[in-house]
Amino acid sequence: MTFLLAGTWCVYLLRLRGGALYCGCTNDLDRRLATHAGGRGSRIVRARLPFTLVYVETAHPGDRSAAQRREAQIKRLTKSEKEALCAQWEDIVRRKALPSRPSQSNSENGQASGCATDRLGFAKTCAGEGNG
Repeated sequence: MTFLLAGTWCVYLLRLRGGALYCGCTNDLDRRLATHAGGRGSRIVRARLPFTLVYVETAHPGDRSAAQRREAQIKRLTKSEKEALCAQWEDIVRRKALPSRPSQSNSENGQASGCATDRLGFAKTCAGEGNG
């Protein structure tokens, strides 16, 4: 479960098995991560499960074109530049002083089977069914 408002467009990076980074954009991050985890997302993610969510950047709610432009910008970055974005995001996430929430099973919080969450509720590692 993420902390994005419904309909908020965002750009995200996933670290795939083998260390490759996948960039995508969506207006429902939880649903998209579940799709990827279920092996129904992009072919590259499906072929390299499991994945870890390593970066999220939001656009203004309803601003699909801004999210797509930012996705294209990120895709043009070198891998080391993308890694720097991931490192900055990880630092921000770690500094958040949110109280820990009671643990929920994946079915209780609406996540796809095979997705683990960190203490902030972000899906951290997801494995598709039968993949691994």
